[in-house]
Amino acid sequence: MRVGIKVLLRDGVKDSQGSAVLNALGNMGYEGIVDVLVGKYIILEMEEDTAETRDSVKKMCDAILANTVIEKYEIEYLNES
Repeated sequence: MRVGIKVLLRDGVKDSQGSAVLNALGNMGYEGIVDVLVGKYIILEMEEDTAETRDSVKKMCDAILANTVIEKYEIEYLNES
């Protein structure tokens, strides 16, 4: 099973990396960009797709893959039939 995990800062948390990218793009002449959010995308390859595996993925996100104090995450199961 392939699992994608999108991690972004929670609403209201200042994204200093996004601000830096926004400024750099403006300095390079790109116009019309209102905001930039920078996050991470993690792909896990799991041996099997079971309820226990899905529960384990959520536990991994809560424990180490996302800092849930300031980040939120979405789990996508990429090869569902």
